[in-house]
Amino acid sequence: MVVDNGSRVDETIAIKKDFNKKLPLLTLRVEKNLGFVGGNNLAFQQLPPHTTHVLLLNNDTEVEPDFLNLLLNALDTTPHAGIAGPAIWNFDRKTVQSAGMSISLWTGNTLFRPLKATNDAYLVPGVSGCAFLMKKEVLEKVGLLDEDYFAYFEETDFCVRAKKIGYNVLLVPASRIYHKGGQTAGTISGFHERMIARNRLIFLKKNASKFQYGIALLCIFSFYVWFRSLKLILSAHPEGLKPFWKGIKQGLTFRPS
Repeated sequence: MVVDNGSRVDETIAIKKDFNKKLPLLTLRVEKNLGFVGGNNLAFQQLPPHTTHVLLLNNDTEVEPDFLNLLLNALDTTPHAGIAGPAIWNFDRKTVQSAGMSISLWTGNTLFRPLKATNDAYLVPGVSGCAFLMKKEVLEKVGLLDEDYFAYFEETDFCVRAKKIGYNVLLVPASRIYHKGGQTAGTISGFHERMIARNRLIFLKKNASKFQYGIALLCIFSFYVWFRSLKLILSAHPEGLKPFWKGIKQGLTFRPS
């Protein structure tokens, strides 16, 4: 299934022409960009009844031929596993971009983890939405991705929600994909800075206790916002500073429904 999420030109025509002869393909098109979250949710709502697993996969990736079978096997043979992610390598094939995520409700930090020296699947707090396999039952019980995020932090939120109802999250190091990165933000000035700053605070409001949220705000405003601001000022992209602070304001004023 492919969702054309508000492209200027209808890309589904070329996609159908190129791929329909090779495999069954459902294409969906919307005129408005619904974000990473809304686009995936639209596809989730069109899943055939016989679906057993659901894979999210960014369009700026290349994959090893066996990556999906390795994820499926790990999910189906590990007790209480509901979500699995591959080792995500940079596009140069030389360095690892992400091997799961650490998630802190005390700081709002989500950090990509290094790859362990094993081929066996192991538990992690979360995995990147760049490549994300889950059992359909998890989607049915947890619900759709939270559209308050639009893009970024939605997979972190989903992993936390899944773990709260008893599902484990796996990293499968033998499963490998290669990610170009940055394609969601593209050339939209400040989009990444604004959304990361905004959604970090929204994620904390939705998932942290009041005490954890207070400690996180202390950490964010005593260090993070000033460090990030200085880094942007000294970087080649100082224009990111204004969107960053706009995101902070939007996150602080957000009221969960």
